[in-house]
This record gives sequence, structure tokens and C-alpha cells, in this order.
Amino acid sequence: MRLKLKKALKLIAIIMLGIFLVAAVVAFARQESTQVLAAGPLPPPAGYPKLTLSTKVVNPALAGTNGAVLGYEITIRNTGAAAATGVTLVDAIPAHTAFKSVTAPAILDNGVIKWNGTVGFDTSVLIKFSVTVTKGYEGLITNTATIDCPQIAEPVTVTAEATITDHPIFAISKSATPALPGAEKPLTYELLVTNLGQPAVMEPITVTDFVPADTTYLAVGPDGVVSPEQDIITWTRSVTLDMGETTAFTFSVNVGNVTSGTVLHNGIYFLHNSFETAPVVGEPLTTTVVDPVLLIFKSIDPDPPGSNHEMTYTLTVLNLGSKATGVEIYDVVPAGVD
Repeated sequence: MRLKLKKALKLIAIIMLGIFLVAAVVAFARQESTQVLAAGPLPPPAGYPKLTLSTKVVNPALAGTNGAVLGYEITIRNTGAAAATGVTLVDAIPAHTAFKSVTAPAILDNGVIKWNGTVGFDTSVLIKFSVTVTKGYEGLITNTATIDCPQIAEPVTVTAEATITDHPIFAISKSATPALPGAEKPLTYELLVTNLGQPAVMEPITVTDFVPADTTYLAVGPDGVVSPEQDIITWTRSVTLDMGETTAFTFSVNVGNVTSGTVLHNGIYFLHNSFETAPVVGEPLTTTVVDPVLLIFKSIDPDPPGSNHEMTYTLTVLNLGSKATGVEIYDVVPAGVD
């Protein structure tokens, strides 16, 4: 009996010692964790700085010709894995402007905004300066800054543009739908006029386009008329457009019986307005006629199927060419199934 009691007491002692050791280990781990957290933020990982996400903006991006003040903000942003040391920024004051002010730590040196220093890990530096546009100047003010650092492979450039004008500035572009037309099928052209300048208020414009070779005229959208020979499309419209707004002009043709690979050229289209002496011409557009290109695939589910179990066949048809009509798909129920 005494032997059993001794063994029980010994077992209890071992258990108590184990609990004490576990508690001591937990307390030590907590203390170490507290010490690590109290040591401050972790250092940046080993690597190189990255300045390619730096930016530059100008405000306003659109101004009149009465001597506007343009404010520039350059953000040198380091998103790399190390601090960027010895960083330099140079930015020449743009043509048709005069220097107005610069915010420290940047300086003006002989007509050039300059700054040098360090851009820390995951931080940025903001450079601000302003210029005054020469009164009466009308056009585009383009300003480019160059950011360099011994730790990067090549300099980073950031650019901002401001449009100086008292008038609307119209640009014209064109697209075709579908992108891959088929022979003897319809094709729709859309001409998009965009205002890049001051707001246009009921400004009369005339847009002209030509029916491409290897096509025949089908229809024209609102405000458009076709010539008696059905080869010239003309739209006349008064537009009200703020900066960045657009208005669309459309017409459709039928592609002729041409071979796959035939290129439709639509290179001449333009617009006139009341304050431009020369027409605004759009970039040429080419569209390639292609036949339908059909691919077919088959799969089963489940794979592999089990005996006396249901299975499903799925046939997938993919078209890599022009629109395919009247498509028919055939398959045969295989032997060994119901």
C-alpha cells in the first residue's frame, strides 16, 4: 500500500513539474514577443528602389489665352524594396511660360527646377512649382521631368500637358463593327468627334467620309446624307460638347464578294468647323475581311464514365473568324450506350 502511495506521489510531482516548465516556456515566449514588438518597425527587405510609379499632374489642364497660371505637382514615389539614395529631379520650365514660384525643398537654377535627396522605402516626395503662360499663346504646353538615381537601371520621365485655347478643339477617329467582317455581310463604321478644348455651344460642324472600295452603301445614321453616286457620306450637325465629350456619326455598308484576307481601306475622313481654316483629318482605318474559322471540341462528364451510369457529351464550337450563319452540327450516338 505504501509502495502504491509513493508511486502516486512521484507521478503527481512529475506532472506538477511538467506544468511548471510549460508555464515557464509560455511566459518566456511572451516576453520575447513583447521585446520584438517594442524594437520598432521591421527594416525594409534587401533589394532595389523602384521609381517607375512616380507621377506628374498640371492644374488646370485646359486654360484660356489670357496668361493663365499652371501649377505642377511631381510625386517621386518609391515602391521598391530599398531606400533610393542620391535621387535627382530636373525639370526645365516649359516654352511659352515664365517661372512663377517653387516650393521647398526644390529650387530654380537657371530656368530648371531641381531637387536631390533620398526617397525612403515605401515613401514619396512631393515637388510643386508654377508658371505663367505667355498672354495670347494658343497651343499645347508640354512639360517633362526626369528622375534619376544611381540604383536604378535608367531614368524615369513623367510628363504633363495643358491645352491653352479660347475655342473648342475637335478630334475625329473611326472604328468598324464587326472587327472581322465577312464577305457579303454588313459592316458599320462609327466616326467619333471629341472636344479637347473649351466648351462648344451649338457649334456647327460638317463631317465627311467616303464609302470604301469593295463595299456598297447600305444606310446612314442621324444628320447624314449620301451623294447621288452613293460614294460620299456627309453629316451636318450643331454640337454642344464640354471638354472630353463626344458625338458619333455612323453609316453602314455591305462587303462585296471578296476573298478572305482582302483589306478594306477607309483612309480619308474629316470635319470642318467655323474657326478652323483647314479640315481636321482622322487617322486612316483598315479592316480585313475574313471567312468564318470554326473549331469544334467534345468532352464527356464524368470522365471516365461508369458502367450503367449516366454520362453527358458537350460539343463546343469556337469561331475565330467572321460571323458564321446557318451552322449545323452533327454527331452520332456511339455503340454501347442508350
